[in-house]
Amino acid sequence: MAILIKSNYPYVGEWYNLEGEEGRGPMPYQEQKEVVVSALWQAVGVYLVAGVVSVLGLGWNRVRGR
Repeated sequence: MAILIKSNYPYVGEWYNLEGEEGRGPMPYQEQKEVVVSALWQAVGVYLVAGVVSVLGLGWNRVRGR
């Protein structure tokens, strides 16, 4: 999703904010895009770490079970 948003793929959906907070105007599109792409890559990192820890736990339990 981060790659698609960064490359301006037109069918990603509406991920941007058209209205600002507290009566202010919205952030510029490019700034919103940078924030969203950064947050998505952070989520990818969290999922990768969780996956690695899970695989290591499975391996450890399999070795310990023998």
